[in-house]
Amino acid sequence: IHGCGLCGTDLHIHEGEFGPRFPLIPGHEFTGEIVEVGSNVSGFRIGQRIVANSNTVCGTCFYCMRGDYLLCENLGAYGVTLNGGFAEYLKVKADRVFAIHNLKTREAIMVEPTACALHGIEVLDAKPGSEVLLFGAGPTGQVLAQLVKLSGAARLVVAAPPGKKLDLISKLAADDVVPMDRQDPEVHRRRLQELSPNGFDYVIEATGAAPVCEEALKFVRRRGTVLVYGVYPEKAFVKFNP
Repeated sequence: IHGCGLCGTDLHIHEGEFGPRFPLIPGHEFTGEIVEVGSNVSGFRIGQRIVANSNTVCGTCFYCMRGDYLLCENLGAYGVTLNGGFAEYLKVKADRVFAIHNLKTREAIMVEPTACALHGIEVLDAKPGSEVLLFGAGPTGQVLAQLVKLSGAARLVVAAPPGKKLDLISKLAADDVVPMDRQDPEVHRRRLQELSPNGFDYVIEATGAAPVCEEALKFVRRRGTVLVYGVYPEKAFVKFNP
C-alpha cells in the first residue's frame, strides 16, 4: 500500500455503523503496487501500480442476477467487512483491480471517491442547461461540483459554511456560493431564494446532516430532483410534507 484516504464513512465504521466485521483493518480508498500475483491471475504483473474497487458482491443473489450489483444482498467491502488499506500489504481479488499510470499517490487515492461521485452524477441524470444547488463543499463536494459543471449544468450554486472550502469550490466550479449561517439560517435561505425564486432543477445534498437534507427539499422546484448523496448516521431521519 502506497497510500490510503481517510473518509467520513470510516468514522461511521469506527462507531459500528454500516455493518463492519470486527476485528477490522479499515481503509477503502487505497492505492499501491503489486508485489505478488495469484497463479490463476492474468493481465497484471509485479511492480504495476493499481487502485481497486473496494466493493465485493456475491453475484448470485436476487439483485446481482438483475445486474444491480450495488444492491447486492451480500455486499461487502475492503475496509468494512474485509481488511482494508490501513496496512502495509493487502490481498485484493483481481476483478477489483485497475492499473494506473501517471497518477501520483495522492491523486490515485481520490479515484475511489471520484468514482462514487460519478455514480451520483449518473443517478442524478441531469439535463444539460439545468440549474443545480449543491449543499456541501467538503472533498466529495469539490469533486461533485466539477462533475456537475462538466455534465452541462448552466448554473451551479453551492451552499456551505464559510471558509477555505467554500473559497476553493468557487474557484473550481461554482457560479455562485452562499455561506451557510448555522446561527441564523434565514440569511442563507433568503439568499438562495433570491438566486432562484422558483427553486432549482436539481439539489444535491452532500453534507450527511439530516437537517440540511430537510432544507434541500425546500429549494427544489416543481418536478425537480433531490439527490441524497451524503452519508448519514444510521439513526438519522428526515421529515417532509408528502
